Amino acid sequence: MVPAVDVALAARQERRREYAAHAKSEGTWKVYTGHWQRFLAFCRAQGLDPGPPTPPEVLADYIVALREAAKAASSLSVAVAAVGHQNRLGAYPPPGEHPQVQEVLAGARRLAAAAGAGRGPSDPMLPEDLRKMVARLKPGLGGIRDAALLSFGLAGGFRRSELAGLQVKDLRIERDSVRV
Repeated sequence: MVPAVDVALAARQERRREYAAHAKSEGTWKVYTGHWQRFLAFCRAQGLDPGPPTPPEVLADYIVALREAAKAASSLSVAVAAVGHQNRLGAYPPPGEHPQVQEVLAGARRLAAAAGAGRGPSDPMLPEDLRKMVARLKPGLGGIRDAALLSFGLAGGFRRSELAGLQVKDLRIERDSVRV
């Protein structure tokens, strides 16, 4: 028979894990996991100890490698955040807060900006672009749905994230228009 105290403790631990799993969005978890896996691969290839705790000089070397691979400034920051997150999960301080890492990151970000690394502003979608996209859609309900979303996005000037977040309750259909 298991003592009641052990059962209660296990239940509390499980609830903490559940809450922690919801601390970040699913997309953030995916991005952090991908960056952490790439960091581990870099460390293995270089014969470095990734931690945690991650030595600040190892993270600084990784930033240099990312920048030399022409990664955008935003990618550098997300990589540092992902490594920091893994360290915090292990109850270690995030190495991205170390002064050495901060200086290397600042320099790498400045160089990335000067080189124009990253996507930069995108060209707007024009009606002729919409026609080309719709022409390539698969026939059937899925294609009709996608054509409607693309058309709605162009007409409303919506970003992809705004379209993805739309729900029926956000729309008010009027006689000759739709209010969002």
